[in-house]
Amino acid sequence: MKRGIVLVFLSVLLGMCVPGCSRGNGLMVIGTDPPSGSGNVSPELREIRIRFSAPVKRNSWSLVSESAGTFPELLGDPRFERDPSGAAEGVSVCVLPVRLLPGTTYALGVNSQGRRGFRSAADEADVCAPFVLVFRTAASAEAPPESTSPVTVSPASPDLRLASGAGVLFLSGVGRGITPPSPPEVKKPDRSPASGRWLYRDEGMDIELELLADGTYRHELRSASGTEQTRGQYTFEKGVLHIRPDGEDPFRLGCRIVGDSLEIQDDEGHTYLFVRQTSPAGAHDAAPPASPLSKDAPNVSGKEDRRLFEPYTDRTEKAFSLLLPEGWSVVGGVARKSLVPQEGLSRLLEEELDFAVRSDASGTAEMHWVSPTLYVDMRVAPVEGALPPGSTYHGMTVFPYVAPGDFLLQTLFPELRPGATNLQVVEERALPALAASFRLFFEKHLLPCLPVPLDFRYEATLLTVTYDEEGVRYREKLATVLENRGPLSSGQWCDRFTLTVRFPEGEEARWAPLFGVVADSLRMSPAWVSGEVKRWIERGELLGERKAELRELERALAEVRRRAGESLVDDMFLSLSGQATYRNPFSGEAETGSNQWHFRWRNKAGSVVYTDKADYDPNRDPSLSGGEYRRSTLLP
Repeated sequence: MKRGIVLVFLSVLLGMCVPGCSRGNGLMVIGTDPPSGSGNVSPELREIRIRFSAPVKRNSWSLVSESAGTFPELLGDPRFERDPSGAAEGVSVCVLPVRLLPGTTYALGVNSQGRRGFRSAADEADVCAPFVLVFRTAASAEAPPESTSPVTVSPASPDLRLASGAGVLFLSGVGRGITPPSPPEVKKPDRSPASGRWLYRDEGMDIELELLADGTYRHELRSASGTEQTRGQYTFEKGVLHIRPDGEDPFRLGCRIVGDSLEIQDDEGHTYLFVRQTSPAGAHDAAPPASPLSKDAPNVSGKEDRRLFEPYTDRTEKAFSLLLPEGWSVVGGVARKSLVPQEGLSRLLEEELDFAVRSDASGTAEMHWVSPTLYVDMRVAPVEGALPPGSTYHGMTVFPYVAPGDFLLQTLFPELRPGATNLQVVEERALPALAASFRLFFEKHLLPCLPVPLDFRYEATLLTVTYDEEGVRYREKLATVLENRGPLSSGQWCDRFTLTVRFPEGEEARWAPLFGVVADSLRMSPAWVSGEVKRWIERGELLGERKAELRELERALAEVRRRAGESLVDDMFLSLSGQATYRNPFSGEAETGSNQWHFRWRNKAGSVVYTDKADYDPNRDPSLSGGEYRRSTLLP
């Protein structure tokens, strides 16, 4: 790619690093195994290794799903090792245990503009520059990989090519027998929401981008040093602007359209606003809003100067606690259902928690934990005569077992949103790692306590939809883990864990960090969980004499639910949620919190304040009360 094109589209516009441009001395990825861009990696590979330019913290990381490929299945938490080459002292290699499939393109992000977990061990303010590893596995395990040695990535290396896309960097070693990922073919659209003339302006330059309806574009940079212009083709789809300059290599830019503004984010989280122009090309243009690089820039990310989260304890049975965003409310709690006398395990592990966290009475932004519903599949149940779907059999709803996506779309969504119209399915994605975590919980903790040896199977799916309700266009993400108890349980099945999140369309970046804090803070009461286990023993659903196993079951039951919520929020919002480990400034103990803001404060009562302002002190904020706030520090 020619230097002029790169500077216009990347260095100038987005501030991204390109070959031959200075990147500075900050923390960065300097190599991976397999190398990024590899096209024939063995599916038998069991570890992905990421090398950093300096030692990194062991207890804070952000692994991000990317649109360029499938996120690899992780078999455990990352571990950190020393670099055997001696390129950096300390722990500077992150090792990910994985399971790969043949013939699959994988994409794994290391940090992003919103998730900043990988940080320097020496300086927590030194956040690793975002990097994306992209590779494809061979069609079969027998096919040998072309390269398995780490590749060193250097901005000055002449044999590296770079393309930008949706906040990701593809770095591939050309000349090493590695095939770079093929960019999508640019197709001429009939109509694109990005069509039109857009203007970005700051003190040093004007950038005009004209996107025509026939799929061609004109790009002009005007500054004191002169004017530079390029032309080519483009497509805009799923938040990605695919650019193919005439005679140059294609690349991609992540962006979104909000009204008459075109927003493009760089890898440091800065958002650049282009304003749609209605006057003819060359006429006087309206000035765009101030650049985010200016101290007077508007807060386009949707975050306020500070975010307060206050502790909340369930008011029905004190079953759980969480951190509640200021001004939000909780609806529901423990919803006890009348038990029908029955045989077997049809009430097993029905925690009966049904509550929603809402930003207002209308649930403009809402996070809903849905209680399990027990079903029986009459195709398996050993009874004479078939009962119709929807009827009741021993307290269970008669309904055939269905795929998780069908359950969410055809059963759950109509129940939750009866007034929704203009429903559209945006995405349906299987969550095998989440299903595997529930299967592991069953095998390790539940099965030893059952009076009969059952074989529970689990499937998990994330469904994203948009719809209209009371004049608002919403986007909702619904996820469930279905538990199929098999033939020995007479066709019983249930939605073991179900979580939904909704918010107005186009406002994902505003609400996702708040959902992340709520999900991370959810804790089940040990006393309440212990009481539930005792009830199951009294009903004959668990073996009461297994004392040690039951104590471990109680601990694991609360943990699997908490981790499921955290995992789902990560899957739902990808780069817009994440965690770090902090030191409690009062007790000195370690505690997890969000990494979406630069600074974290808390008081003894458990209230937490997040902010991006270095000079903000909650003790001088007249809107806050509750005693002294102290700053939390990231643990090494």
